[in-house]
Amino acid sequence: MKKIIFFSYDGLNDPLGQSQIEPYIKYLSNQNYLITLISFEKKNIFNKYIQYLDKYIYIKFNHGKVGKLINVISGILAIRSAIKKQRPDLIHIRGFIPGLIFYLSRKKIKYLYDFRSFAVGEHVDTGNLKKNSFLHKLFVKIDNNLVKNSAGIVVLEECAKKLLFKTYKVPNVPIEIIRTCADQSAYKKKNNYSFSINKTINFVSLGGARNPYRSDIILYIIKCLLENGINCKLDFINKNDKIIILKNAKKINFPIDKLNIYSMNHNNISEHLIKFDFGLIFYHSTKWRRVCSPTKLGEFLSAGLPVISLEGIDIIDDLNKKFKFIHCIKSKDLNSKNFLEDFKKFIQSSFENNLCQKLALSEFNINNANLKYKNIYQKILYE
Repeated sequence: MKKIIFFSYDGLNDPLGQSQIEPYIKYLSNQNYLITLISFEKKNIFNKYIQYLDKYIYIKFNHGKVGKLINVISGILAIRSAIKKQRPDLIHIRGFIPGLIFYLSRKKIKYLYDFRSFAVGEHVDTGNLKKNSFLHKLFVKIDNNLVKNSAGIVVLEECAKKLLFKTYKVPNVPIEIIRTCADQSAYKKKNNYSFSINKTINFVSLGGARNPYRSDIILYIIKCLLENGINCKLDFINKNDKIIILKNAKKINFPIDKLNIYSMNHNNISEHLIKFDFGLIFYHSTKWRRVCSPTKLGEFLSAGLPVISLEGIDIIDDLNKKFKFIHCIKSKDLNSKNFLEDFKKFIQSSFENNLCQKLALSEFNINNANLKYKNIYQKILYE
């Protein structure tokens, strides 16, 4: 059996870990791979994760600037120790930060670069990294080396693959496109949506609410509906950004009785989402961000929810052209009369919600993603 070290900066206790890491390592463990997981956890890990792992290495996640440095040092020590003890056949590096840590560990071993995002460019866009600074140039150099020396690469979308080839010197290695997916078996069938004057329309935003996520625009458009006599409510399912959401709501005098903010265990999300009418995805788009694959897109569609999005995410813009249950709003139109009329027309339509779920099954199916991970492992290790 081949030994794999799966290295992630996201923890299994995080929502992203529960939806985009746990299902894959569990599946791969059942495909005759011995998986050692190294992840950064913000709280104690649950024993259930040990059941299908060969070994689990827990690193305490530290916050703040000094905390980030501690995380890097702890990660270097952990990956060096794990490689020495486990003697793995492959390191699965999930994202740039684990890649950075692996690079600094100076260990030479075959690795899969699971390229989750163009992280260095995104950090410049969000202001977390100064362009052309020493740190920026260093990160660019390391990121280029990670791509150049990889034994295989995973990207989220076809558009991300194209940008990868435009940006890096990509080696002749196996490349798989594996977008963020959802487990459709966890979702119930959704009844068809139909608008009525007396109906309360329930909107939901899932996940981040701070830059690059635009909770301010979400609040604005829902307030516009309320001011035009459409009865609706807005829920933010969010763990860390309640203060930011409330601050944005206060700026525009958003009626608090129409707003709910709360966190939720990821295992309960699939059952909870079915209670809503529309899912909201609002990102600030940039060259690097527009090729992302929002986790919530697959989750909303799996729950049978039509999706409303800010234009600028390639995969959503593309689906918007093909399916009437996906609606994109242009930022430049937000203050125009046409925006509100188009928006009202969309939410006052009738939808066959099973079509959302059919799209999720064909395009965001976690079983397909599992097979693609298995395929690239086989190409790297056996061909």
